[in-house]
Amino acid sequence: MSRHLPHPGVYDLHEAQNWPRSFHTRHQEVGAELGLFRWRGIQQHLDEVLAAVTDPGLSVVDFGGAACPLGFESVVVDLLEEDGLGRPVRFHSLEELGFAPDVVFSSHTLEHVGPIEQVLAQIHERLRPGGKLMLHLPAYTCERWRAGLHRSRSYSDHLWTFGLRGSEVPEGLERYREIDAMLERWFELDEASYCGDDSIYIVASKRGSRAR
Repeated sequence: MSRHLPHPGVYDLHEAQNWPRSFHTRHQEVGAELGLFRWRGIQQHLDEVLAAVTDPGLSVVDFGGAACPLGFESVVVDLLEEDGLGRPVRFHSLEELGFAPDVVFSSHTLEHVGPIEQVLAQIHERLRPGGKLMLHLPAYTCERWRAGLHRSRSYSDHLWTFGLRGSEVPEGLERYREIDAMLERWFELDEASYCGDDSIYIVASKRGSRAR
């Protein structure tokens, strides 16, 4: 039933790779209805995500979220002209924002971004002091998501393969980055862990005005 289990004894972390019935149902059969919440990793951290993105006192940016918007009162920043519901996307870059967000949320987006360090620096610059970055990213453990292998009919291919520091990764991964180590140049890591559907969940707080 399971071809790969890099996380000992935990099956649900690796459902994207193995594609069991659960993954197929959530992502293919009812994906449109579930939207962003089809991801097991988001469900595993649902209380924390909802607490951040539904707080009326916080301004939230959904970075790269046009195809599958986070919703609530979040503001989408994306290169697409319309979101998945046919609504126009007002902001196509972080520089266009007229406010400093309290939270920048992004799900399965940074792997498509070529100048990733530039974008992370921009997120750091735009966030208010003490603001939060919440990331949900594909992990190297799903083979078809690796840079050089991933092909997308609808969006750009994956340019990066992500893992966390200390992971035992296969040799020869193209454009592999330890995303937690990369983020520490600009952010204090509150949490960085592998989560369901071969993904990575990160919460990080903005450092001071200068990067390391």
